Amino acid sequence: MFKIKILNILLFLISFSTMIPILISIFGNYLFHLPILILILVTLIILTVKNYKFNIECDFLFATFLVTIIIIILNFFSSRGFAILAMGGYVIICSFIFQNIYFLDKKISIKTLLNFFNFFYKGFLIIMLIEFILILNGYQPILDKLIGYKTTNSFDILRFFSVKFYDLGGLNSIFLGSQIAGTMSLLSYIWFHLTEKINYFYNYKNFIFWKIFSLFFVVITINFTNFLLMIIFIIFYINKNLKNSFFAYLISFVFFFSILYLINNQFIFSRVFNFNIVNIQPKDVELYKKLNIWETVSVLNTFQYYVFFFLRPVYLWNDSSLFEKLFGLGNYYSDSNIFIGGDFAYGFMLFSNGFLFTFFFTVIIFKIAYNYFYLNFINQFENNIFQYFALVVILLFFSLIHYGQAIANPGIILFFAFHISIANAMIKNKIIFKNIKIL
Repeated sequence: MFKIKILNILLFLISFSTMIPILISIFGNYLFHLPILILILVTLIILTVKNYKFNIECDFLFATFLVTIIIIILNFFSSRGFAILAMGGYVIICSFIFQNIYFLDKKISIKTLLNFFNFFYKGFLIIMLIEFILILNGYQPILDKLIGYKTTNSFDILRFFSVKFYDLGGLNSIFLGSQIAGTMSLLSYIWFHLTEKINYFYNYKNFIFWKIFSLFFVVITINFTNFLLMIIFIIFYINKNLKNSFFAYLISFVFFFSILYLINNQFIFSRVFNFNIVNIQPKDVELYKKLNIWETVSVLNTFQYYVFFFLRPVYLWNDSSLFEKLFGLGNYYSDSNIFIGGDFAYGFMLFSNGFLFTFFFTVIIFKIAYNYFYLNFINQFENNIFQYFALVVILLFFSLIHYGQAIANPGIILFFAFHISIANAMIKNKIIFKNIKIL
């Protein structure tokens, strides 16, 4: 019974962590580490229980965990801060803890996961709906007072249908991030799509409503990051049947070129994809002069301006010493007048954490992606569940093309780590779902 309760504790912590961004916006950034501190405290309590032992799995996740600890120690002695924790380090540490302690039983009730994620995604969609209603009724200025709430990303699709949406910011969700709101909407659709038959088998419910509900928010939260994630999702989720595969390719082709047409005609993503001289706000002019980049950015067009900020972390990493390239620069430049930029979150991970961590973190993800294509499970239920966990890991990783909420947001760290640890364990057949029927 105790081992079953351990999983329930973990799922509760994941749910609790989703509230942290809102709590941070009210009480302050010092709450950022709260979910991890609670997890460590709970884990220590579990380890003190009599006869509770665990064996460390010597796999690639363990190697990445060791690299993370080594870099943390080096950063401590070199006074470089602990940027690695907020840029993927916490995700790896939590994944290691989950796999080696919370999944010790190796037998997970499928009903427990179904009930949790059904509740999780339904709650997410309902909160998104409430936010959407508040915005439509003119209450976005109140939401804008929350720290981390962004109104710079507009309703690109809805602007196409009504001028009412021109001055409204896009949805942010409880995770307080316009990028992660769209990503979570897509993950919600994936969950209800892939587990519909499983849910029906156990709960006798049809989840078509929640699939459509999820798809609605995927559409209205579309931005360039989520557009790329949708393309990646379509590529990964092509049916093996030739006829269906051809249809999927055809739909992908039409969808892709439709988006290109809308971009080219300035219907969507016009904030980035235009070639006019960039319009820099007065408050940013003083900042750029202080950072000694004003003469560079003032002559750029809008697209060049975004590319400059996007690639800045990679250029700075490339100009650093060999030691810094391998182990990262941490917060080394935090007090200097050198602009870093973080729009390219993967590039910023490379800059702050170094090549070694970024390489090991990337290999874990691509290892899961590889097995998504080539690993065959005996029964269909396990295959669907693995597809879900693998796709979440893959899409959250590729979301680092832009902002880093997937690894830096306290509301998503435990969520991401949970999916990595289960997908990684399933690849090695270390997790067996109880009560699964073979179709």
